[in-house]
Amino acid sequence: MRSGILLRSNSQEVNVNKKIISISVIGSGLIVLDTFGGSHALTLLVFAGLVPGTDIRIGAVDMLSAYATAFTVVVLYVAFGARVKAFFFQDFEATKAPVAKRSRKRTA
Repeated sequence: MRSGILLRSNSQEVNVNKKIISISVIGSGLIVLDTFGGSHALTLLVFAGLVPGTDIRIGAVDMLSAYATAFTVVVLYVAFGARVKAFFFQDFEATKAPVAKRSRKRTA
């Protein structure tokens, strides 16, 4: 029992620690974003296409195409992500034919 959490193995403890650290970093980032008014700027960018810190406005057609592209990427990743990972990270050594063992007996 460490840090008040009873776990079965060290790998689960590492996973819990990674989750705690990830949640803490995300929370800290959100606090900093809110402190500098980033949430307001991000909302204006997403809904109105107003680039923060400038007078540039992104047109509705451009924003729609950016949203459609992002949506397509997410859907394709969800649909085919496992297949792509399996293809690129497969073990090529396991697919080779086994080599016949040589005899250690001397033949003359």
